[in-house]
Amino acid sequence: MRGYGRNELGPRVYVQTVTGDTAGDSTFSDVLTAPTGGNSVFVFNAELRFATPLFPQRMRVGLFVDVGQVWERGQELITTRSLRVTPGAGLRFTTPLGPVRLDAAYKDYASEPGPLLYLNNATGLLTKARDSYSTPRPSSFWRRLVLQFAVGQAF
Repeated sequence: MRGYGRNELGPRVYVQTVTGDTAGDSTFSDVLTAPTGGNSVFVFNAELRFATPLFPQRMRVGLFVDVGQVWERGQELITTRSLRVTPGAGLRFTTPLGPVRLDAAYKDYASEPGPLLYLNNATGLLTKARDSYSTPRPSSFWRRLVLQFAVGQAF
């Protein structure tokens, strides 16, 4: 999914290594994200490509939408509300080394919720600080854009 980075989609846990108030509604800093993955995945991609007026033989524009989710089968009921939709646009270039693309996808979601764990650096023990935690949705339009550069076709 072009709206997400590697291992950003699906189940995860959060680990806090700094002491602080873990019982209230405080905002945590220095929280590490650890994707746990899943055993099921759904992905749908659609892309419309067309030539540009500038260098029509070498450059194309692509409009796309990606839909998907990763989950642990048996943990929760998967509904259409849990699917993530990331529309976007990109440029495709034909080079002597092969196709190259630059995509910008719009992700209007907070991070996936998961348990917040506290790591005691002195003892190395993990304890659950909260049953559910997620980082907030990015506040501005520009922070919701995810840029990706890749060699090769999208699919």
